[in-house]
Formats: sequence, structure tokens, C-alpha cells
Amino acid sequence: MELEIVNIRQAGLLKMFGFRWKTLHWYNDNERESEKPLLFIGDEVKNHNGYDCSRISAPTVALALQWLRHEKKYKMCICEYRGDTIKTSYGNVTDDKWGRAETYEEAEIALLDMLLEIIEAKFYEDVGVEKEVRLEDEKIFK
Repeated sequence: MELEIVNIRQAGLLKMFGFRWKTLHWYNDNERESEKPLLFIGDEVKNHNGYDCSRISAPTVALALQWLRHEKKYKMCICEYRGDTIKTSYGNVTDDKWGRAETYEEAEIALLDMLLEIIEAKFYEDVGVEKEVRLEDEKIFK
């Protein structure tokens, strides 16, 4: 079984939010608009976000969640997993979100997406960016 690598949108958001841990994989920044961005595998583990501005580090989903727990102090869990339905909890959010996943790895991806959505909303709120500008950013991180 291979560990799931974050997609380019998740990788771009992680970079924007300060992810600087070392990874083996990276995306080219100029491929954010591409339908099938190439995922590169390096010859050594390094911080690709800090190595070259044209690179975006691509950690595993598990490593991204670990970074959110340790560096950003998010408390999270996959509270229930029944094969096709997941219940996740994160931070101080009282409403648990239910989602669908066929595997535990898909449940982790859903949890990462939920957390990035929360962090992104808070980020734009903190910097006072209007919704129209956020929609423009969406084109960048697809």
C-alpha cells in the first residue's frame, strides 16, 4: 500500500499556510492550471517550498495532517469510519462533518480538505480579502 500524496491544490494551500517540512515529492508551480499536473520525485528529501520558488512540496496526506497537528496545533480525528461513511472532528468546531469514503485513506483526504477549507476561510478573513478576490485565487489552486 502506498501513502496518498496531496493534490496540487492542497499542496499550494499548504505552501501558502507555511508548510516547510521536507518531502520527497513536489509539483511545478507553473502547472497549477494544468488538468494533470506532473508529480516529481526527488533524489533526496528536502523542503521544496524553500528550495526553489517554482516548486511546491507535495507531502503525503498523513504528513500534511501531522504538520497541522504539530505546527498549527489543530486537534483532529476521524471519529468513526464504517467503510463508506466517515465522521470527522477538528479544532473547536462543534459540528462534526459526515462524509463518504471507501477507504480510510479517503477519509484522511476528506479530513485534510475540511481543515484546509477552514484555514483558508480564516486566512482570507484575517487579511480582509473580499470574496471576489478569493474566487480568483481558486483558479490558481485548482
